[in-house]
Amino acid sequence: MNIDNLTKEQRDKILEFGVNKWYVTELLDEYIESPDKVPDEWKTFFKSINIKKEIHKYPEPVNGDKAVPIRGAGAKIIENMDSSLSIPTASSMRTVPVKILEENRRILNKYLSQRLKLKISFTHIAGWAIVKALNELPVMNYAYTVVNGEPSVIKRTDVNIGLAIDLIKKDGSRSLIVPNIKKANEMTFKTYFFSYNDIINRSRSNKIEVADLVDTTISLTNPGTIGTAASNPRLMLGQGTIIATGNIDYPIGFQAASDDTKAKLGISKVMNITSTYDHRIIQGAESGLFLKKIHELLIGKDNF
Repeated sequence: MNIDNLTKEQRDKILEFGVNKWYVTELLDEYIESPDKVPDEWKTFFKSINIKKEIHKYPEPVNGDKAVPIRGAGAKIIENMDSSLSIPTASSMRTVPVKILEENRRILNKYLSQRLKLKISFTHIAGWAIVKALNELPVMNYAYTVVNGEPSVIKRTDVNIGLAIDLIKKDGSRSLIVPNIKKANEMTFKTYFFSYNDIINRSRSNKIEVADLVDTTISLTNPGTIGTAASNPRLMLGQGTIIATGNIDYPIGFQAASDDTKAKLGISKVMNITSTYDHRIIQGAESGLFLKKIHELLIGKDNF
């Protein structure tokens, strides 16, 4: 069951279970299907909060179609997406030339591959640019909240940057997980690089812990890895901003041109960067300046 379909009082009772909420909601599904499927203490609990059969109407499967319950990580994604609808967001986009970035990355990776058998990706660099750009525009790392009924802003000092990771399951289905690197603002690039790799490796080996998934302040998603030119991602509760990077390619009008023509014209590959932000606490000018700073860093300013 999607707990958003419950009353506020029912939902609050289930949310009290914190990280064990998934377990309670699975028991709730069983209770709704047949109350006798759950232990007596859980039956008593669900009765006490007046749980009944869902009254919301959804399309029924027809012509041999099969409805498969969405549970676990998939159910959490649905919950997050539903919650994100309550955030009034706006977006900014900027196109960044990546010629210098490509050359610097190529030189760096040649050095690393010879000595450490490691490789730096564009996403490593984009994430680090976000962390450094927050030094000038920390507002992008803030969060909206309500304290004693009064709208408030949480002025965070630490940067816990979330990395949206697309995971492919054994059955071929895909799932999204967004663990974060804690206190990235206190790291050197070397420490950040290894922390980034650790998060990715543990996500793909199903070793992510609860602590990795909480207290994210700002996120990075990179749909460009599958060819997406630009994206307007959803912003999750508790965060001020999510940055999306698109694919790296020549401007559309030059993609069919010969290499010789592109070289003669000095055409650079480009990457679109989108900033989706909580418009209650962040203004368009601040988002635009944030992308401008990321742009400057990616083309080598401030010894980046």
